[in-house]
Amino acid sequence: MKPRARRTSPETTKRLILDEAKARIAAEGGITLSFEHIPLESYIKAAGAPRSSVYRIWKSHAAFVADLIQDLFEGGDFARGFDPSTRHAIEAVLREHVGLIRGTSEERRALMREMVRVGVSANLRAASASEFRRSYWTLASAVPSIAPGPARETAVATVTRIEASFLSAMSSFYETVLGLIGLRLREPFTPRHIAVLTNSIVDAFTRRFELDRGIVETVFEGPALGGGSAEWTFAAWSIASAVDGMTESYAPTSGDAAG
Repeated sequence: MKPRARRTSPETTKRLILDEAKARIAAEGGITLSFEHIPLESYIKAAGAPRSSVYRIWKSHAAFVADLIQDLFEGGDFARGFDPSTRHAIEAVLREHVGLIRGTSEERRALMREMVRVGVSANLRAASASEFRRSYWTLASAVPSIAPGPARETAVATVTRIEASFLSAMSSFYETVLGLIGLRLREPFTPRHIAVLTNSIVDAFTRRFELDRGIVETVFEGPALGGGSAEWTFAAWSIASAVDGMTESYAPTSGDAAG
């Protein structure tokens, strides 16, 4: 007869299980997301597809996931670089203040800061509400859980390609807008650096949205275009400050020094 396990207090039991879980997680390389919640068998049944045919197309669940990531995310928002509402918000500021394009260096810098202020706020709202973006980051974060092999290589290549397309579109947009207002990147910076910076900040704030809405949604008074004050988010202020330091004027007006 197997001896009965010694009864322990709830707190001791809790501690034993938590310690065992932490040790196991550490031994396995940390917590990772996986694709186990994506039920290929359920999709086969719902689609009414022959199971044998499906498994001739995808030799494994991982191979199916690799194709799913590609089908879900290649194109759409990430190919455009910005969601339409963000692009429209930035373009609206530029149209409204188009006369400042030929202004002094400081006027053009003020226009840049206003486009950042308005654009980042629009992008934060769009990103926080985007199931597409949340799904992408969830799936992208789970790619390392795929066992080494062709399926993982395909998934990694797909995510890398999506990121490259997204950053390329953003870089092109930033380069065009900065050029229109007579600003360029100081060496060694490139438009890609701005794209990586802005995307990283917006993603970080978006992921914190459900954890700490205060820091994401809080606004404070900052400079407004044309004088006075305007509402700034912390994310917009951070990006504007960085872009301000990374750019220089290359089309100064008469009597206005570059910089």
